Amino acid sequence: MARAEGTWYLPLLGDFRLFLRLVSERYERRGWRGKRRRFGERTVTSALRSAVRFLSSMDSTVASVQQIDQTALDHFIMRNPGYRNGVRAFVRYLNRYKKLFRKIKVETVNRGIPQGLFLDHKRHAELLGKWLNPDEGSLKESLICVLMLLYAQKVKNVVRLKVSDLLHGRDGVYRVAFGRTEIALAGPVCKLLDRWLVARRALSAVDDERENEYLFPGRTRGSHLTEAAVTYYLNKHGVNAETLFATAIHQAYLNGLKHPKALSRAFGITDFTAIKYLDLINPRLRDEVEKVVSNG
Repeated sequence: MARAEGTWYLPLLGDFRLFLRLVSERYERRGWRGKRRRFGERTVTSALRSAVRFLSSMDSTVASVQQIDQTALDHFIMRNPGYRNGVRAFVRYLNRYKKLFRKIKVETVNRGIPQGLFLDHKRHAELLGKWLNPDEGSLKESLICVLMLLYAQKVKNVVRLKVSDLLHGRDGVYRVAFGRTEIALAGPVCKLLDRWLVARRALSAVDDERENEYLFPGRTRGSHLTEAAVTYYLNKHGVNAETLFATAIHQAYLNGLKHPKALSRAFGITDFTAIKYLDLINPRLRDEVEKVVSNG
């Protein structure tokens, strides 16, 4: 509290401290004393310390409680991840007792995700490293796997990609419209794609890769690669299409793409599918995103 002397938020902290004291007394009256104590001095001090840290982190242009918004909270947690849980009490207090322009919340990625639904960080990095740096004989399967892992593309969509779907800019970057908007492929993916286009060959002896419109030609003249062939590739690496799809959504969420409309525009998936996977990652988002989607 002493560190907040002379700031606009000192009265706010005073109100919050009083609130915490009342909560602590309420717990004590209900029998939570001694070893059973649940809201003691340590809890109060931690909540106050987190509140001070949060308030002091905001831009100097913020001069009233009404100016506290979600962006300020997100930036604080991003820079101070250790305060994620500590600041929750203050956030709840602001939402309940102060007139914010709009309620704020501490977003949490659910730790109770079904085991095996997403690749863990180590496995994700391992596979991505392998697929972005393949030998010449593994170019095709590596590119297919990368498109599924990074851009949430299902097998049927990948095998039906056409060379004409690729837009090659003067900057050397490839852009692809998986959904309703074009996505600029990441630099390492562009390099992998360049290698595949040079090495690309139609698998049929009577087919000409220049006349086959598909990015991944099949064994029949003018056809694309079969879905069974892709499943074989995935099995070689110990993964399946559902895991890669879910992991792509998970990574997009962790990187800030948390709105179902953004996911559907970028990856070409339905709003329903986006909501389903976001619900697995963070169930607290479900009601909010469904409301936004229903309102268009």
